[in-house]
Amino acid sequence: MSISRREFFRTLPDALGEEVLAVHGDEVRIATPGRRVVIRFREEPPLRIASLTLPSALIEFRFEGYGEAERAGAVERFDLYFRRGGG
Repeated sequence: MSISRREFFRTLPDALGEEVLAVHGDEVRIATPGRRVVIRFREEPPLRIASLTLPSALIEFRFEGYGEAERAGAVERFDLYFRRGGG
């Protein structure tokens, strides 16, 4: 993703909905009875396009106790909140 750590963690609560989350450094944990999601933010070297420099990050998800449809729905909601447009 082309996003700074600050912007990522500012937007994340809205992207996750009503879930309770705990932040430990660059890792976010969401746990409900029988289910758990861990989201890890890893800053990458910035992207450079001519004179433009953009932040870059790798975001990893780990789902436990979720069905395929639930995982897909969670990632879709995440994508909607973090989608960027240009033009």
